[in-house]
Amino acid sequence: MRRPTFIRESGPYKVVSCADGTLSVKPTWPQFQPWNEEDGGGPGLFSRMALAANLQRWLNATKPKGER
Repeated sequence: MRRPTFIRESGPYKVVSCADGTLSVKPTWPQFQPWNEEDGGGPGLFSRMALAANLQRWLNATKPKGER
């Protein structure tokens, strides 16, 4: 299964394994200006929510029969 475009555009990603067993996924968001206190920037709420939903859907998708 191919990654959706928004997932590809938001990487590369850094994934950290936490002591409690969770994973922390950090996208680089190259399509947005880096956040700073003076100008703001960075991804907005809806962009962050859309990426989270896309990643969850992609990771939980079942692969079609015959695909390896």
